[in-house]
Amino acid sequence: MLIRLYLLLLLQILSCYSIETKSKLNFDEFFNYTTFPLLKFSSTGRHLLIQTKRPSWNTNSYENTLWLYDIQNQTKKFITTNLRTSIQPQWSPSGNYIIFLPKNHSSINKQQSEEYVYLYSLHSDTVLPIQIGKETPLALTWSNNDSSIYLAVKSIDEENDLWKDVIQYRENIIRKTSIIYRIDFNSNNHSLPVEKSLIRNVSFLINQLLYTPFGEKLIFSSASVVIENLDDFELYFIDLRNISVLSKLTNNEIVETALQLSIDGQHLFFLAWHRSSNKKLFNDTQNRLYSINLANGIITRFGEHFDGSIDGYTI
Repeated sequence: MLIRLYLLLLLQILSCYSIETKSKLNFDEFFNYTTFPLLKFSSTGRHLLIQTKRPSWNTNSYENTLWLYDIQNQTKKFITTNLRTSIQPQWSPSGNYIIFLPKNHSSINKQQSEEYVYLYSLHSDTVLPIQIGKETPLALTWSNNDSSIYLAVKSIDEENDLWKDVIQYRENIIRKTSIIYRIDFNSNNHSLPVEKSLIRNVSFLINQLLYTPFGEKLIFSSASVVIENLDDFELYFIDLRNISVLSKLTNNEIVETALQLSIDGQHLFFLAWHRSSNKKLFNDTQNRLYSINLANGIITRFGEHFDGSIDGYTI
């Protein structure tokens, strides 16, 4: 009994001592934290791509930095801080390249300036620009090789020159269209010009774009700047062997986010962000995880008995 009392007294003394000696966070330190928006292994499993995000007080913004971690050698290599966050960096199929979009610093004549994607080579430790045109990029994905990507861009408004600085809010925000291109380049000789081929136009904005060799499909999610009609947020696919047909994967009045393909490319996973609608098909619920069988279109819910909100997942 005496031994137990002694141990309890000792633990209390140690806990009080640790509390007294631990320094308190000040206001600046409390907000000076780092998050990791992206952690992704290469297809070889030898490298980890890391994106960090931390406050940059001097610029009144956030600093988004891209790092490459060598798992075997346990070394970290800096790639860039000039990173646009609207489109996540992606590994090439072989794991030898990383493609990302640079931050657009230009505030004058944005619609007239050329856009670029950057290609980082693990072998040469170099970053090379690839010119993609003047349209604003919305989403991109690799094809089945390291020499081509599929790119979705926002179509240029033909009436911009007519209206100049006048903003037509309803017309300008809601009636947006996208264009999907295939861009081919020589990953070994970047001095050669790229080839840009039109796939097709779609009458909505594209939020995320994926390619799967299973059935040669391009899968993408539609989006709208104004959340008024949940029909504006659905999943579609294009069979690249017949690009004239646009097929709909969902019709469920939810917002589909965080699209990922299964390892074999036969299933599409996504998070469902539920919102109430005028049709009352769904009530507000917590985020859920679903998958679609791309062969038959059957949708399956994962974690059906989990009561919490699923905010992220990995495959």
